[in-house]
Amino acid sequence: MNVYKIKNDVLELELLDYGCTIYSLKRLVSGQWIDLTRQFVSLDDYQNNGYYLNALVGPHAGRVKDARYQYNGDVIKLDKNQGSNHLHGGSSGVSFQTFKITKMKDGWLQATLVHEDVNYSVDYKLSNDTLTIDIQAIPHEPTLINMTQHTYFNLGQSKTIADHHLTINSHFVSTLDSSNVPTNENSFATESVFDFNQTRQICDHLSKDHPQFKITRHIDHPYKINDYPITLVSPMKDISLEISSTENFAVIYFANFFEKSYEFKQYGLAKNHEMIAIEPQGLPNGINLGYNQIHTLDNPYRQTIKYKIKAA
Repeated sequence: MNVYKIKNDVLELELLDYGCTIYSLKRLVSGQWIDLTRQFVSLDDYQNNGYYLNALVGPHAGRVKDARYQYNGDVIKLDKNQGSNHLHGGSSGVSFQTFKITKMKDGWLQATLVHEDVNYSVDYKLSNDTLTIDIQAIPHEPTLINMTQHTYFNLGQSKTIADHHLTINSHFVSTLDSSNVPTNENSFATESVFDFNQTRQICDHLSKDHPQFKITRHIDHPYKINDYPITLVSPMKDISLEISSTENFAVIYFANFFEKSYEFKQYGLAKNHEMIAIEPQGLPNGINLGYNQIHTLDNPYRQTIKYKIKAA
């Protein structure tokens, strides 16, 4: 497992070849380099990365109901790696594969992988205060593809995201069924726990309850994005993160199941709500909900994700 680094005047990215995992993403703030993510204590922990901590996820991010879908009249079966469902590309998804990383002459990183008849190419580029991730997946045969970079953030160097401020322009939040799979039903309601259309402090929402939390403990839901960016601001308001994507959903996850099962460098045992995952993608299980998520050699999968990181 190898670490590759690119850096400019204000941003530094370290990337693992294993799972195209963001090992660190740092912003220069008042002369100090601040890591906006977390690192496991040992590189070996990434080989059993149950959190999908900062990893590229695919070929299908999120859950697929009963690990199956229909295509051209045939039932296509997927790996059942979470109960009866398929999660995050299954047990052999790209999060658990080793990519070839090339540092390009212009100073950016290109990650490539051929796996299960799909050619993956992911570019990581720094430009001023923005990290751009360009994802492309070209299948040899028609394939269900819906990817994301599963990046968790904590901008405040603390053990909680409670004092962060969050803004999401959305009025549709997919209701999850009893097995945690997205549906076409909308759980959003004005002034509900899911409403971040006006900038809200996360602690005000952590204290709220919802029937869905019997399944998820707290927010772990796909938001249909009306307009990007999604904005996260640090407790001291000295760092702001603006996330945009070419996809129209983003799963927002408050790390409700961290439960001290891993240890992070400099931060000790993992704690619930220590970070927030913001995962741009198509609707998980969308293939079973009327969305066309099948890609072909002539219609490859593409997504661009941008992290614009500003410092006061």
